Amino acid sequence: MRENTIRTAPHKWENMTPVDLDNLPAVDENSWFACVSEDRTEVYYFPLCEEENWNNGISARAINGMRGFESDDFTTYKIQ
Repeated sequence: MRENTIRTAPHKWENMTPVDLDNLPAVDENSWFACVSEDRTEVYYFPLCEEENWNNGISARAINGMRGFESDDFTTYKIQ
């Protein structure tokens, strides 16, 4: 992971409901997901408008990336 891909979390995550990756809400190429660290100091974004995250639906790369963060105690949110 590149150093600049993790940034301080700017949102108020406590007001949001985590996403269940096995039962995703409706998504389109304008959807964004964020994986937030347990202490809420780090976040990694998955904008589906990026080609590597969208391929006629959410890509395996995006799903596997979010699952990887969840295995490191991050929580996933749909933020747009």
